Amino acid sequence: MGDFIKRWGLAASICFIVGLLLLDFSSGQKEITTESAVESLTQDPSQTNVMDWEVTKLSPEQFQERYTELTGERTSKEPINQEHECQKADTTEEQTPSIIMECYDAEYAANIALEEGISAQAGVLVQVREVRNGDMIRKEFRKVYENTGYLSSDDSSSSELVKNYVLGTLQDRSRLQINFSGYVAHLERQGEWEARNQRAKDPQHFSGSGFFQL
Repeated sequence: MGDFIKRWGLAASICFIVGLLLLDFSSGQKEITTESAVESLTQDPSQTNVMDWEVTKLSPEQFQERYTELTGERTSKEPINQEHECQKADTTEEQTPSIIMECYDAEYAANIALEEGISAQAGVLVQVREVRNGDMIRKEFRKVYENTGYLSSDDSSSSELVKNYVLGTLQDRSRLQINFSGYVAHLERQGEWEARNQRAKDPQHFSGSGFFQL
């Protein structure tokens, strides 16, 4: 019985010492936290008709293709030059020591609910970068690409969506605003003349804005 107690006491002492060593080791490790590692939608009371958002990270080839599709021309900057520009510090604002981890292009689109069950998307192309500042990693908007605003809809069989404008602006490095305006023209199946006549008679105008917070 005495031998058992001795062996049990020795085992308990070893476990206690190992626990202290592990605690001392973990306390010396710095924990890297990530701020908004995945973009999330922040609902704003002033958002008009915006249901949710879709975010698509684009490869350099996908960005070139999408940019050409939206603007009708190729971007004048090569991917290497774009990466170099994104890596540069902003001289217009006060900087704190930081490391730029990644730069990439993305498409941000607001899903909009219109009248009579019609839905649409208003979107733009933006440049995003991931920055490490001390122990914190965050994402921030770098810029909105000009002339990339668009309106689209999957309900093309019964209606035509016409864009007045879609403008993307940065409120700050973490907040993107999209303003949109357009109208829906309903189509009739009887013939081309009737459809044109209906579009002229009954267009449904809409406008609004949405905000995306990183």
